[in-house]
Amino acid sequence: MADLADLKQTLDRIAGKASLLAERYRRVVKQRDELREQVEFLAQQIEERDRTIADLNVRVEYLSVVGVTNPTRDDIKQSRAVLLKLVRDIDRCINDLTH
Repeated sequence: MADLADLKQTLDRIAGKASLLAERYRRVVKQRDELREQVEFLAQQIEERDRTIADLNVRVEYLSVVGVTNPTRDDIKQSRAVLLKLVRDIDRCINDLTH
């Protein structure tokens, strides 16, 4: 009967250890699932940030192009002077042709 009692104690210890292992496994699986959700969430944030960065890069490019095409007062004065000279030259040519 002592062997039977030893066997029962051994089985009880094994059952306790199996229960402990099962509980640890459940915690590990839960932690793994939480980490997977966190990874998915962070991946979505990265995608959103990448889209935002791309949009901002487009805006920067647009603004740099607009800044280049936006004339200064000096540019306007020079353009007017060139146009005025061209108009005078054209008038002179027309005058020469008609006389």
